[in-house]
Amino acid sequence: MLIRDCVNYAKLDGHNVGGIIGARQGTGKMESPSRITGCENYGEIAAHSYGGGIIGFRNVGENGSNSVYVITDCSNFGKLTYRDYKAKEDGTRANTVSSLGGIVGYYNLKTANAIIVGCSNYGEIETAGKVYVGSMIGSVDLGKLNGGKLTLSNCMNAGDFSCQTADVMTTEDGACGRIYGQSDNELIKNTVFFHGIVNAGKVYNNTVQA
Repeated sequence: MLIRDCVNYAKLDGHNVGGIIGARQGTGKMESPSRITGCENYGEIAAHSYGGGIIGFRNVGENGSNSVYVITDCSNFGKLTYRDYKAKEDGTRANTVSSLGGIVGYYNLKTANAIIVGCSNYGEIETAGKVYVGSMIGSVDLGKLNGGKLTLSNCMNAGDFSCQTADVMTTEDGACGRIYGQSDNELIKNTVFFHGIVNAGKVYNNTVQA
């Protein structure tokens, strides 16, 4: 699959929302390499669950072995907002977990490899509630032992973003809000590679203000 030079200006509001792809569910089988390149989002995005400037939600599936997903030279200029419309019977908001990212809202890689190169976020990200936030990726699930791999290279953020989640985990540069999966922190270090990440925006949460 190749998506090239697509631009969105529309304002989007929905469950899993992305400026180029809202949601894509994997087949659980080996998939041909996919690439999104030269795409831009200028529209405001209001997500009820997962939201990203380029992709809102991407689930590779349990057995997408060695599939490769590449995003290059893509940019988000639109504001991203999380809206929790799931209310309990007593009228209070449900304590749902979600994530927002300037490029990808949520990645479930399992056994696949994701590469993001030369991408940038200029949009403000505004959240409330239990939401993981990253300038590039909101959250990523690396799967079990010998699972997925994630590479971010030469990416830049100029947008301000914040997260009110008490237990949020974030990279020091704010590029990814939450990284989980695998069974050992050392294994995660061997499967996540960040190179040349620049943050010029303000990042606010309980642990980081850059």
